[in-house]
Amino acid sequence: NALIERLARKRVAVVVVDTDTKRLEEIRTRFRRVLTVEGSPTSELSLANAGVLEAKTVIAATSSDVDNLLIGITCRDIGPDVQVYALSIDPVLGNRMRKVGIQEVVNPAELISDHVAALVFNMSTKEEAVADITA
Repeated sequence: NALIERLARKRVAVVVVDTDTKRLEEIRTRFRRVLTVEGSPTSELSLANAGVLEAKTVIAATSSDVDNLLIGITCRDIGPDVQVYALSIDPVLGNRMRKVGIQEVVNPAELISDHVAALVFNMSTKEEAVADITA
């Protein structure tokens, strides 16, 4: 929901495809401008109903790397001009996603590691600067 919230706040047109009726109802209640399609996000029909043919971007962010890969492949097949971004926990499947043409593969562990490393680097740089000033 955090991703939906951020996109909706920026007034990006969002369509969510899910098999969970209750989740879709919660999304419709919370985000009035977000459209929903009940169906499997791996289904060509569901993706077509969601408007993949007209979409500029598709974000495959299910909890399954395999499903995200399949969503990416299906989107590339039915809407070859669409930009596809996918979530991937498994680096091997992430590489496979890149090979089939998914433009951006996001690995949460890598993002967190990069962010924490940047924080540590920035902190150590600040400490070195303070040490230089006081020396």
